[in-house]
Amino acid sequence: GVYTSYGSYSLAGGVLNSKVVNIGEPIIAVKSGVGYFYQSGGTHSSLNIEINNTGNYTLDNGQLTANRITVHYAGQFVQNNGNTSVDEFSIHGNPGLQNVGIFQMNGGSFDAETSIILGDSFGGEMVLNDGTVTTDDFYVENDGQLTMLGGTLAVNSLHLTGQANPDFTFAGGTLEAFAINGSIVNTGGTLSPGASPGTLTITGDLTQTSNAALYFELAGLARGTEYDVLNVTGDLNLAGTLNVAFIDGFRANIGDTFDILDWGALAGAFDTINMPGYNGAWDLSNLNLDGSITLIADPVPVPVTVYLFGAGLLGLYGVRRKDIEEV
Repeated sequence: GVYTSYGSYSLAGGVLNSKVVNIGEPIIAVKSGVGYFYQSGGTHSSLNIEINNTGNYTLDNGQLTANRITVHYAGQFVQNNGNTSVDEFSIHGNPGLQNVGIFQMNGGSFDAETSIILGDSFGGEMVLNDGTVTTDDFYVENDGQLTMLGGTLAVNSLHLTGQANPDFTFAGGTLEAFAINGSIVNTGGTLSPGASPGTLTITGDLTQTSNAALYFELAGLARGTEYDVLNVTGDLNLAGTLNVAFIDGFRANIGDTFDILDWGALAGAFDTINMPGYNGAWDLSNLNLDGSITLIADPVPVPVTVYLFGAGLLGLYGVRRKDIEEV
């Protein structure tokens, strides 16, 4: 049998295991009607969770674990906090009714081990406001819509090349990826290659607007494994901010060069650049020529106050020595 909710069910604590709660197939379903499943705590484990039509699953806190979660038609999955662990997650709509399933992420962590699919058959929308979403493969296809306003999306591959105009609005938050198939326009988010560190290859174009940022981490001299690299096969249109940081206790030596950018064609330049220490310690003249930056001075200069204090001590030493010589 299938657990079908047209009313409401609340889980505030303890453990709910669908194999025990249901008779027959271990499936929790919110089908048709206005079914509402509210979890404010505890642990919910299930093989499959299906949210259909105007059904709604809200996770305010606790742990949700499932093999597969599917949001059908006008169903909604809302996560405000807590942790979700699922193997496959898909959202789609009904082309005849012109409605779409929605996933709204407002906090907590959501880990889809294998994949997330927006527009599995038609439509499907995800809005990331806060929290962290991780997955191996993220597909936006068949009029699917991905909107990032905050939080972090960490993926191995983001696929934006599906049929029927997949849509990605990147207006906030942080996107960490190794591969992006398709073109993106970053209007206010932070794009970070790999995962501390790594190489991001964009098979398509990248446009960074004035409010967008690129973030690169330097943890060694090995390109793409110890420091971040961005490779854009198409057009790279630069603006906004470049942020570069040392991580894991690494400190570069004078003369070290980091080749962080590759492109098919380049236009524009960064409006603001923030380097480790201070920008004057770096030669940035080749950044728009071959994508490289080189350390040319100590990135952590002696503070002015320390310098003045040291100079004052030397002055006192000189006065004292003169006094002794005159005695």
